Amino acid sequence: MRARDFAWPAYRFLRDQAGALANLALPAIGVIVVGNLLPGFAGGGYELVMIVSNLVAFLVLAQFARVVIGGLLAGSPPTAAALLRPDARSWSVLWRGFMATLLAVLPALALAAVALIFALAHAFGSRGGPDEEWYFLLLIPPGLFASGWLAARLALVPVTAVAPEVARPFGTAWSLSRGHAWLAFKVLMLTVAPFLLLAWLGTFVWADLIYTLGLFVMVVGGIVGAALHLAMVAVFSRALVGLYRALAATAKP
Repeated sequence: MRARDFAWPAYRFLRDQAGALANLALPAIGVIVVGNLLPGFAGGGYELVMIVSNLVAFLVLAQFARVVIGGLLAGSPPTAAALLRPDARSWSVLWRGFMATLLAVLPALALAAVALIFALAHAFGSRGGPDEEWYFLLLIPPGLFASGWLAARLALVPVTAVAPEVARPFGTAWSLSRGHAWLAFKVLMLTVAPFLLLAWLGTFVWADLIYTLGLFVMVVGGIVGAALHLAMVAVFSRALVGLYRALAATAKP
């Protein structure tokens, strides 16, 4: 099995189902944009705005993923009506997706914190010197490797959280990815990284324009950012469903 065998059909899915996905994405984009703007209009501080915006976006993306994955597993196109009907599977994707993400980033964050502590102790201690960066060079790469490995091993959690035949989503995802972590990691890189790169580049564009065009740029930037993230969810959902089916088929006795 090759990563491109799952990634390229996922991009074709985005192209071929553009109409159905657009109908599904429009209300989701509206909720995300409103969630971005309302805290600011209500007079909230920057921290409150960011917390509310990120929370709203995460909730919407989780439900969008649940609907897309559910439709793919059932062999039916996703509908906007399903998006407006959260259920037990929505909750399953939400909390399990959050826990999988948290577990994946934990090693990188933990080793980065350790590196920072050692660097500060070295810089302000009796042996201060110019080589504090070596703590980061020595500790950050293992943390990133561990986080990438965990992300690959837990990549199927959104699918197993929705699949009705799966009783233990975390255990099933972990079991199916055993021996296939590199394949899952490449699938994630091919389907997630391009959209995150585009969103990251877009922040520089909006940052330059927002001071001159104000609210208009905020709205447009919010719409574009939401559309990119929803497209990313559609693509990696299609790829992960294909990977899940392939690994489940090979795992059968």
